[in-house]
Amino acid sequence: MIKNIYYIVLLIFCQVGMAQQKHQLLEMGDIYLKHNNYAMATNMYQQYIKLFPNDTGYYHLGNVLRLQKQYEEAIINLEKSIHYNKNFQPAYSILGKLYNEQFDYNTAIMYLDAALKINPNADDYNERGMSYYKLNNFEQAIDNFDMALGIDSTLAICYNNRASAKYNNQNIAKASKADLLNALEDYNKAIAINNKLALSYRNRAFVYYYLDSLELALNNIEQSIYLYNKDDIAFFCLGLILYKEKKYSNALEAYNQSIFLANYIADSYLERAKTYLALKDFAHATTDLNQVILFSNELKGESYLYLAAVAAWQKDKNTMLYNIKKANNQSLFDDSKYIKYLQEYEAFDTFKNDADFKKLLNKIKFGKK
Repeated sequence: MIKNIYYIVLLIFCQVGMAQQKHQLLEMGDIYLKHNNYAMATNMYQQYIKLFPNDTGYYHLGNVLRLQKQYEEAIINLEKSIHYNKNFQPAYSILGKLYNEQFDYNTAIMYLDAALKINPNADDYNERGMSYYKLNNFEQAIDNFDMALGIDSTLAICYNNRASAKYNNQNIAKASKADLLNALEDYNKAIAINNKLALSYRNRAFVYYYLDSLELALNNIEQSIYLYNKDDIAFFCLGLILYKEKKYSNALEAYNQSIFLANYIADSYLERAKTYLALKDFAHATTDLNQVILFSNELKGESYLYLAAVAAWQKDKNTMLYNIKKANNQSLFDDSKYIKYLQEYEAFDTFKNDADFKKLLNKIKFGKK
């Protein structure tokens, strides 16, 4: 009898010891993860899985591998988590995030749908909203952000995302004042909840820029850069503001920093080229415009137009006419503001009475390409 009791007590102690070890490995992994020590976190979760292969272990390992951008291994482990427990919502959520990070937004939506069926929650609605946002399905994005905020009205990033979806639904450069003010209201809410959210200051700066409130735009973009100085889009926005204020040398510095941080963004090269053009630095303007033509089909038309302006300043009529024709072939002049540019930009004043220039301008305005 005593011997049997001894074995029972020993078994209980072993079970308690195993439970403690199980808890400690997960706890240590989480501590390392919190301090961004992904290698040690990975090691803790791997040890956990060797002893206790289950949904929780594979989920934690998959998530830390995702954070290290080891996506294939992360997917394998997250799928194993679901294999152990088909209703383990966190694994579906992380797979949704992972596929968003890999720009596979439709697959992300599939996993986030599954997560939300198991447990409707604000974070997954927000994440699915971003999937739809990236697919330019802004109405669905807004619906998801609304659902997220209906669950958690303190989710600052969700106000930020909803605001961006609102004005991108209209195209921010063409959005009405009412649309911009509507977006501004959400950015204000995001910053009121979290005044360290650099992204919201940056986005609010864009709204103020398009509202022509340049002082407020500048204050917000400076705060954004103060909070996070590695954002190429923030420096791009700063360049836009300074250019509009005709502070061309300062704008140039901002665009240089934007391109330093992300040297493959065509918009930054285009805006820097316009700044060089304003400074009459035609060589650098030409280099940047040719770079845009290599990078972007969408911006080719504008690039040819500004190359025409460079040629006009240099009184090179043939090159000017050639580039205007190239811009026209890109359907640039379907937007009348670019015809206005040809008519009003001072570089073209020399050719206002030139027969060939007038003929081409009339052809663009009234005739076929």
